[in-house]
Amino acid sequence: MFTLFACPKPFTRPHIEVIQRNAIRSWTLLEPRPEILLLGDDAGVPEIAHEMGIRHLPQVAKNEYGTPLIRDLLRQAENASAH
Repeated sequence: MFTLFACPKPFTRPHIEVIQRNAIRSWTLLEPRPEILLLGDDAGVPEIAHEMGIRHLPQVAKNEYGTPLIRDLLRQAENASAH
């Protein structure tokens, strides 16, 4: 078993939403289904996680410009992952 994790962009622009939704949905179709984690609290992320039955970790450390910090994403994914 393995874990996939992502910190999606906000789901506010239609073409970005389609691309991200398709990618995330494709992960849910893998066999065996991996553990999937979505990180961040940007617009639409909690809703997509809920809709697709994916674990959501909303609290992500960001720099002064609002960019998520990779070290925090990696730390959280490792700590939250069962695999």
